[in-house]
Amino acid sequence: MTERIETHEISSGGLVALAIPAGDIRCKEGPEGRVVIAMSGSADALDALGVDASPEAITVRATAAKRRRWVRGGSIDTVITMPPNLDLTIDLAAGDISVMGVTVRDVEVQLGSGDIRVDDVSGTTEVRVGAGDVRLGNLGGLAKVSSAAGDVRVDAAYEITVSTAAGDVYLGDVSEAARIKSATGDIRVRRFAGTDLEIKTMSGDVGIGLVPGMVVKAAVKTLSGDFRNRIEPTPGPRVGSMNLTVNSFSGDVTLRTAK
Repeated sequence: MTERIETHEISSGGLVALAIPAGDIRCKEGPEGRVVIAMSGSADALDALGVDASPEAITVRATAAKRRRWVRGGSIDTVITMPPNLDLTIDLAAGDISVMGVTVRDVEVQLGSGDIRVDDVSGTTEVRVGAGDVRLGNLGGLAKVSSAAGDVRVDAAYEITVSTAAGDVYLGDVSEAARIKSATGDIRVRRFAGTDLEIKTMSGDVGIGLVPGMVVKAAVKTLSGDFRNRIEPTPGPRVGSMNLTVNSFSGDVTLRTAK
């Protein structure tokens, strides 16, 4: 096992980008103005990596000329120590991704196979996963998540679109809008306080928690399953209105008052 460490200066709001075939990637918070990239793996795999660095952007990628060395060398594990509020782009064929303890501004991830966890995003989020679980924390801007196979869990989002072929979807707090499309798997929205919620599912139960005092304009259809309205009466003036659309082929749909 060989280790390679790169240290580079970066401006506020700069970009860190990785495009590598295989290996685990972990990002953590460090001091302002500097990015440290620690990579460990075989000498052949490390030699296949190229690093381009400027104060605006730092890019790590497998060079085409040395890709055969990467194939011989196998995967590389990477730890990135970075200041908060940078943009982050990751293109990874196989491996796990963890962005914990550091806030990123805009994040874009394309992952072939593996799990991903991101704690805090202040800007936009775009995540595409072939096979693996997605766990996201607080998403401050527009978010889009797609997964072919695996569960999706988001603690809090402003506006989000989720598309999954197979796997459960859990959204914690949604403050503006959500669109969820699922082929198979249960869907739960714990607390919705926005204006538009649209859910389409072929197979799986749907559970939705709505904030008290909301006027709900609902269109709910389920071909094979029960619809349960368990929203509790709320005294006093209404706090707003929302549009709710649910289309389910097979599965129960339950509405509840969010706690």
